[in-house]
Amino acid sequence: MRAVSVKIAAIFFLFAVGLVLSELSLRLIERVMPINLVPTAFDERFGLTNWPGYSGCYDGEGFSCYSINSRGWRDEDHEIEKPEGKFRIAVIGDSYVEALQVPLEDTFWKVAERDLNSVADSSVDVEVLAFGISGADSAMGLGILQHEVLQFSPDLVIFSFLPGNDLRDTLRKLHNEPWKPYYSISDGKLELDTSFRDYIRDRNRFPSRFLKSVRNSSKILELFTVAWPKVKGYLFSRTAEASPSPALKVEGLSGEALFLPTDESSDLGKAWKINRLIFEKMNSLCKSQQIDFGILVVSYSDALYREAFPPPFDALLPDKKVKRFGEKAGFFAVSVGEAVTSKNDPELFLHGFGKHKGGGHWNPDGHQFAGGLLVDFLVDKYPAKFTRIKRN
Repeated sequence: MRAVSVKIAAIFFLFAVGLVLSELSLRLIERVMPINLVPTAFDERFGLTNWPGYSGCYDGEGFSCYSINSRGWRDEDHEIEKPEGKFRIAVIGDSYVEALQVPLEDTFWKVAERDLNSVADSSVDVEVLAFGISGADSAMGLGILQHEVLQFSPDLVIFSFLPGNDLRDTLRKLHNEPWKPYYSISDGKLELDTSFRDYIRDRNRFPSRFLKSVRNSSKILELFTVAWPKVKGYLFSRTAEASPSPALKVEGLSGEALFLPTDESSDLGKAWKINRLIFEKMNSLCKSQQIDFGILVVSYSDALYREAFPPPFDALLPDKKVKRFGEKAGFFAVSVGEAVTSKNDPELFLHGFGKHKGGGHWNPDGHQFAGGLLVDFLVDKYPAKFTRIKRN
């Protein structure tokens, strides 16, 4: 009996040693073989953040090893109380702000922070805070501004807006996610559907959150989480024919419709109206606390601004709309697409990586271009704080 107990103990010991060695090995090779799990946490204030305190590597597009701060954002931790002499800029947005495709120092907002400090008056210290999460749209952005950003007392808030999916995602009819906020319009005003909070409260109960914490602490469990759906799909595909998914045609939100004159009664027209009201709400919230507000309109793809399309197609129509909204409501808008069109450089590729340049997220050149565009705009906007002459 004793011999059997010793064998069982030895098996368990070897199994534990194997787990430890596997965990260490996965951590050591992550830079060359990332697991690509980017865990998120539900937040009943506005939907979603990244998992606070998590770190990992990502090569789904581009490459970075990243860390998430204690509040759930891909950024360093910042004091809530603004230090004396700081000029704080808060940047809100989706995966273009989160920017897992590039190292932290190459993100457009870090480029802007670095370059603004190089031309800032000696009494000014620029600090940029990033609040980016993949999948965020304007409705989430408004919640992030209300419940997260304003407590940091920024001097300037910039919302990064990508026409297309940011428009689609604000309509529940077109993009129904139970965990995210949606707005409707009642008597010309925004009305928040708060049902997402019930969904999140249910999924933030202790057992679920505890199990996520355990998974996010182990590379073995992360690997299993990523690999199991693929293995399951492979196994089932060998035993049954996969039925093709029906193509989803969304009225009014095809890629082409975005750049053509808008029918105000279409889904696209409704989405634009909701987004305009959200932008105005963001602006009024900022103005009530003496904070400047503006929008960075993200570029769509490199090819869009190079090809000649017959009218009435206008590649810059969404950018022009946002600028008109800003002129009426009193906020600024900076268009990356307009700047790319003006530059007219066929060798300039802001989007994509390697063989896939031209589409997808910004590469380092894209972030450099967008960051430099912001710097040029802000130097002109705040002449008392910045100069065109770089500090030594």
